[in-house]
Amino acid sequence: MQILKPVCIAASILLGVDKIGVFPIVGGHDTGFHWSVISERGAEAVTIGHVGGNLTCWVRVNVRTDLQRGPLWRARLSNGDILDVETIHDHEHEWRLNLTAASEKHPDGFVWPSGVDIILYADGLNGPVSIDDWEVFGKADRECDRASTARWRDAWFYISLASLVLALTGAFWPQNADNRQINARSCARRVINSVKGKDPAETRIMRHILKQVIFGDRERALQIPGVPKNKALQKWFQARRQFRSRMARLIKDLQDVTDRAA
Repeated sequence: MQILKPVCIAASILLGVDKIGVFPIVGGHDTGFHWSVISERGAEAVTIGHVGGNLTCWVRVNVRTDLQRGPLWRARLSNGDILDVETIHDHEHEWRLNLTAASEKHPDGFVWPSGVDIILYADGLNGPVSIDDWEVFGKADRECDRASTARWRDAWFYISLASLVLALTGAFWPQNADNRQINARSCARRVINSVKGKDPAETRIMRHILKQVIFGDRERALQIPGVPKNKALQKWFQARRQFRSRMARLIKDLQDVTDRAA
């Protein structure tokens, strides 16, 4: 179909677009911010993690609980370092908290090492607890990531992924019964099977997550027996980067081949 060639071209261009002029489509630094609720010393606590290298930052979170009165919030890193917690907004069931360095020697924030979580807890915290919003600030209070940006980043990823499917469909649209086995799904599977981790076990996890996100149940992609959710989320970010990079390269190569045959 001739109409699929411009569709393929448009989808390929969309895949590589991250800016309009000098303005980024998705701003900020992808910190891979994530949180979960754990049980610690007989009470509920919130563990907050990030993906990537060490960060020097401070963090603002909106925490919602069923507590009627404002508890005394405390925070520490899982490596034992203590953080200061400042409550800047307090009303029924919701608290906005600043998590900063406990020492004035670090005016730009605390060092948040890779693989280390923030543990946020309070006395009497036994009911439901959640983080409704969050922001991460770097040096000079410059915002480097926030919840709304992360949601838009995820949305843009799936828009790009849909564009990849369109592009591959345009490049490999079956013209007869002899080539129908070549399609977007088969190409995506081959790219997934080329994604690699640092060892066979990590490779299996990364490929499993990609297959679930793209072909299976996206909501259950991180539910892997024997693999903590935080670790699975970290492998998802690594797998996503590899997959998008390889698919972008494939689309470019396919377009070059298509242009040669024009």
